Amino acid sequence: MTDDIKSWSREELESAYVQRELQLKKALDEHDKEIGDFQNEVRDLVIKCSGAPDSSIDGAGSDAGWQEFTLAEIGQGFSHMTDKIAKLESALQEAKDALNHCKITSNDPPVYGRYLTKSDIEIIDHALSTINSLQP
Repeated sequence: MTDDIKSWSREELESAYVQRELQLKKALDEHDKEIGDFQNEVRDLVIKCSGAPDSSIDGAGSDAGWQEFTLAEIGQGFSHMTDKIAKLESALQEAKDALNHCKITSNDPPVYGRYLTKSDIEIIDHALSTINSLQP
């Protein structure tokens, strides 16, 4: 083929068109693979950070494109983390309430078993302090 496209024959034009189409398809396939790899990395990171089960991070409800799909997965992970934090905060409050109750009743006669010793209360207090330090 020559450099001047105006002088190309119909066969040369068709051949060039087919070659270019194949090049573009190959580039698009490579791009799609890179996007898929990126989505998988984001998804794995969301699952790792959120602690969400693999089955709950699926981008469901998003059919507009890969960006919206990935954003939906991030949103699902964030929602899972929010629920988890709420449960942890509730558990922490229950533990604080239990510790306060233990401090108040540690000098009362035992109802079930034995008295809580000062050491028991210190251990519980230390555990709660550690949990508190993990809060944002």
